[in-house]
Amino acid sequence: MKNKISKSISILLVLFLMVISFAGCNGSKDTGAIGDDKKQDEKKVTYLYVHATNTLNPHLKASGNIPIRTGAVETLVRIDEDLKLKPWLLEKWNSKDAKHWEFKVRKGIKFHNGTSLDANIIKANIEACIKNNPGIKNALNIESMEAKEDILKIVTKKPNASLPSEFVHPNTAIIDVNASDIDTKPCGTGAFKVENFKPNSSIQLVKNDKYWDGEVKVDKVNFEFNQDANARLQALQSGYADIIFKPAAESIETLKKDSKVTIDTMPGLRTNELLYNIKKPLTGNEYFRKGLDSLINRKEIVENIMSAQATIAYGPFMEGLPFSIDYKKNQFGLDKALENFKKAGLTVTDGKVLDNSKPIKLKVVTYASRAELPPIAQLVQSNAKKIGIEMDISIVEGENVDNHLKSDDWDFCVYSLLTAPRGDAGYYLNSSIKPEGSLNHGYINDDKLTAIINEFNSCIDETKRNELAKQATTIINKKNYNSYVAYPNVIVAYNNQRISNWKTSPSEFYMITKDLDVK
Repeated sequence: MKNKISKSISILLVLFLMVISFAGCNGSKDTGAIGDDKKQDEKKVTYLYVHATNTLNPHLKASGNIPIRTGAVETLVRIDEDLKLKPWLLEKWNSKDAKHWEFKVRKGIKFHNGTSLDANIIKANIEACIKNNPGIKNALNIESMEAKEDILKIVTKKPNASLPSEFVHPNTAIIDVNASDIDTKPCGTGAFKVENFKPNSSIQLVKNDKYWDGEVKVDKVNFEFNQDANARLQALQSGYADIIFKPAAESIETLKKDSKVTIDTMPGLRTNELLYNIKKPLTGNEYFRKGLDSLINRKEIVENIMSAQATIAYGPFMEGLPFSIDYKKNQFGLDKALENFKKAGLTVTDGKVLDNSKPIKLKVVTYASRAELPPIAQLVQSNAKKIGIEMDISIVEGENVDNHLKSDDWDFCVYSLLTAPRGDAGYYLNSSIKPEGSLNHGYINDDKLTAIINEFNSCIDETKRNELAKQATTIINKKNYNSYVAYPNVIVAYNNQRISNWKTSPSEFYMITKDLDVK
């Protein structure tokens, strides 16, 4: 009798579990299964990004701006869709002389661990950033800080009208600096919390139920790194990924034919360039740089290599911005290149360029995480070979390129960088052109340029600042300190059957947001 009862109970239990399983497969939300309803209702998104990082400490350059892109951390100031500065964790700021500043902290904001945001924590963040990030230290140029409740006072060593915009930079994101595991689980104020981090692989994020700026729509985000554009494309097409950043340009037309995929493409604030090492005897010569510039077929690069997902560039800033100039259109052609190489003091024999009767061989560096860069290098290499100049191309990991350039064992680098991520010229001029700039890998040191940039930094009037930026850009282009090649579009592809409220950011800073949703 006991065995019969046990057998009957077992059969009933199996039948019950089968019913639950069947109901679950049909997506019913009224099955009565313990704990299953919540899991079925969870909104999850898988996002594939390009560049990897081994740290999530936003203050470190090595973080690659990833923390802010995940929606886990936020900055004091942000840039809106119209490239205008907007207070974020701040309420407002003011200064009468661009040297003495007062910042008012927004009230009612808490970190993921419940700690309240105040001026003292912000001061501690800025101090940590200055200690760990030389580029930010140089940009902020702070003499002293004083914090009390919700007011932070800052005095800069020199007038710096760009100071509020410096706080747009993702490396200045605010975290609880007293929390543990800053490198793997930074405790920010953002819409999402870091649940798990596998360095150089993936980040698992969960929604911040107590987010200060409204309801967060998505419950979980799987943020993965993959530098292979084809792999990202296959992940989207197979349904593994919901959103991919920067699909290969040549795949755009194919994706457009897929009704389930939306391609969101827009002009960005990035510039692809040839970054010259001014320390080297050849690339330190203005006319040699102009000769190399004449080997760049910009039209072919934009139309073929970048599949028309870019605009031809002749300067650091896209034309139409208030601080951009009307660029002289550099002439492409072997004859023009030879003319410039002669002006550089080189000899040309039978259409071949020689330096002291010896062939020229240049070391070129680039990286593949931006898929168009190696082909650009190869195109320049092919054109140079026609006039006897050899180029040895080294391809390094994208996240390691800046460190590689410190070695000085290179002549030029095919490089890509954000030139106007804050909506003005200040970021590029200070980081890439001033001698102490964190991205001045080419060692540009031009006294006249530096003087103009210093005046730009101390100037409060926007019209005058734009005029000074134009003066600086004119010199940069006249000297051909870099060769600007293309302004790539920001391209994102996503599954429109699942994803809603995706917004592509021209600055590339804001990706996973509170408004991102699943249908």
